[in-house]
Amino acid sequence: MITFVNTVPVGPNKSVNRFALLRNFATRVGPLQPLADGYARNAMFGIMAEDKAMVETLRPELVAQEFNVRADLAQLEYRKLRQSWIDMGYGIAPPEECEADFKAARAACNLGCLLPEESD
Repeated sequence: MITFVNTVPVGPNKSVNRFALLRNFATRVGPLQPLADGYARNAMFGIMAEDKAMVETLRPELVAQEFNVRADLAQLEYRKLRQSWIDMGYGIAPPEECEADFKAARAACNLGCLLPEESD
């Protein structure tokens, strides 16, 4: 089985996981396919439940300093790359800072997707 997991923060203390799961067994059309699908899905839900239980025990606010090991290299490089893009102006403000922009965009789309200054 191959899995792709994407964790998206949706708040300061909450994230949503989305996953895609591929399997290379019981691939012929027939009665085993639904069983294999169910097995793969249940296995993934089990793994995600274990991860959730572990993550919910973490208390990062109690750690005075972050410690990294070699296995964290990809994450550290991602953080550097992400920060370089933010520094170039590609960052997105937190939702509470964008609320006026969201309202203006929604209103513009209700007016036929014209920009607010074009609809005046």
